[in-house]
Amino acid sequence: MKRSTMKVAGDAVVYATAFVMAYWLRFDGRPPDFEFLQMSVWLPIVVAIRLCCNAAFGIYRRVWRYVSIMDCIALAASTSGMAAIFVILRMFLTPKDQIFRIALGVSAMDFVLAVGGACALRIATRIYYEYHEGRHVMVSREQADARVILVGAGTAGIMAATEIRSTSRLRWNVIGFVDDGSQRPGTVIHGLPVLGATTDLPRLVRENNVDKVILTIDRASAKEIRRIIEICDAIPVRTQIIPGLFELLEGKENISQVRDVRIDDLLGREVVRVTESATEMSLSFRNKVILVSGAGGSIGGEICRQLAMLSPRMLVMIDKDENSLFETMLELRQRFPFANAKPMIGDLRNRERLAAIFENLCPEVVFHAAAHKHVPFMEENLTEAIENNVFGTLNLLHCSEDSSVGRFVMLSSDKAVNCVNVIGATKRIAELYIQQSAQLSRVKYACVRFGNVIGSRGSVVPIFQKQILARSPITITHPEATRYFMTIPEASQLVIQAATLGEKGEIFILDMGKPIRILDLARDMIRLSGLKEQDVEVRFIGLRPGEKLHEELIHANEQTRQTKFDKILVADPIPIDFERFDANLQDLRHRLYSGDEKTLRKCLFSTVDAAQLREAAH
Repeated sequence: MKRSTMKVAGDAVVYATAFVMAYWLRFDGRPPDFEFLQMSVWLPIVVAIRLCCNAAFGIYRRVWRYVSIMDCIALAASTSGMAAIFVILRMFLTPKDQIFRIALGVSAMDFVLAVGGACALRIATRIYYEYHEGRHVMVSREQADARVILVGAGTAGIMAATEIRSTSRLRWNVIGFVDDGSQRPGTVIHGLPVLGATTDLPRLVRENNVDKVILTIDRASAKEIRRIIEICDAIPVRTQIIPGLFELLEGKENISQVRDVRIDDLLGREVVRVTESATEMSLSFRNKVILVSGAGGSIGGEICRQLAMLSPRMLVMIDKDENSLFETMLELRQRFPFANAKPMIGDLRNRERLAAIFENLCPEVVFHAAAHKHVPFMEENLTEAIENNVFGTLNLLHCSEDSSVGRFVMLSSDKAVNCVNVIGATKRIAELYIQQSAQLSRVKYACVRFGNVIGSRGSVVPIFQKQILARSPITITHPEATRYFMTIPEASQLVIQAATLGEKGEIFILDMGKPIRILDLARDMIRLSGLKEQDVEVRFIGLRPGEKLHEELIHANEQTRQTKFDKILVADPIPIDFERFDANLQDLRHRLYSGDEKTLRKCLFSTVDAAQLREAAH
């Protein structure tokens, strides 16, 4: 209340002074007797009307310490009300009402002075607060913990500079910007000079004793980030990055959370964000009982976290690994304390356990993320891979068909395309069985085919990180080996979207651009760890059993089409000889525990081949 009163009083003084000054200027400092009387009569009226207009325009709800151009525009609009009254009275009243007919010159000067004075009062308030709040953190060259250059003089760069210079925990001395865009060297933005382009970084870092370079480019591409990092590595100088504007506006990051460049910044493409409107997503999952198998895994856990935000009636989380499920559940309860999550220890191979869970909890949507996935490891554990990935999936499918499930989404793999290993064959069989089930069942089925997921447990990035940390050799199968990569959020978003789009066993695929060479990935990680390539040995060990040199995402016979999301493709089901497929499946089940792994392996791939022969015919 006290602050509002002070604001009104300040404006009253400004408006009164502006009105008097307008007469003083119009009549060279000595208004004639009549004009002096006119001014005296109008003075309280003008002040009162302008204060009322300000209140009507919500001017006093605006915080002066953060005054902006929009606030000044609002002030001008409010002040113009009185000016309009002056003009109308001047035009339509007769000379006998001269006391109410104010000279147009007075009206014009009064308007300019009133708007300028009110804006100046607010700007002065902002300057006062910024000076008194920021002066203890505006560090000099000698006091700074680090001298910094910002790469990118756009919106993100300006926000970063402002935050750095006004945050006490960041005792950095910002030298200026480098920018490859429209900002010319010598330009000054928010008191900081544009020093040059990114190609000038070696000279600028050397001349200014710069300690770190921070990337603040709005929506920087992976290619651009990689180029700048290579320049900085050659200097050398530490490189960090500011979170992108997308994350800032969503509230996921804070502008002062400067971090080292992560490997997912170097995907070679923009990170895909595939989200429907909040209303559409909520309608799909709100008040539904949703079951997630493999909920203790990296992707299964992220699916659970994203689903928890959509207000399901219950989130049933199944995993056979007690510790992994416990950790996922603990995080979920901390982040979403009101989510009704129910952890269930269970193995997909145990049909009776699954049936009991479905009977008691009646899930309506199923996300199947549980699977064995390590290629060389499963080549040596054939029986386990088949039992879990094939018949565990079949158990989950049968329980879904026997209960109230309306949608079923399975996570597949790029290894299912032209498969040469056990994992790929088991995933392809699961895809085919889902396509068969979709033709015979009321359940809406879909598959999602992944590339490698960066940061998931057991994936190449965590392995490389451990090897670099231990200074042990980075082991790579082949210098030309490539893989498709996606982030955990991309993978989980794709799965959730597939649940809203899938109907008849379609396979959804994320457009991941060009595959990344594993050797390039390893070199990037070495640099991002602050090391040089000569500090860590790269050792080529040859392709391991079941590994391919290059992975593929789409079968040659699969027809893909675009969905309503730019980066999501869908491959429609292809004709399969399901009678032959079922016969092979029965043979595979019969031989599962025969102990003859050679015959079992042959039976596994013949089950896939039976389908592929029919595919080729079409």
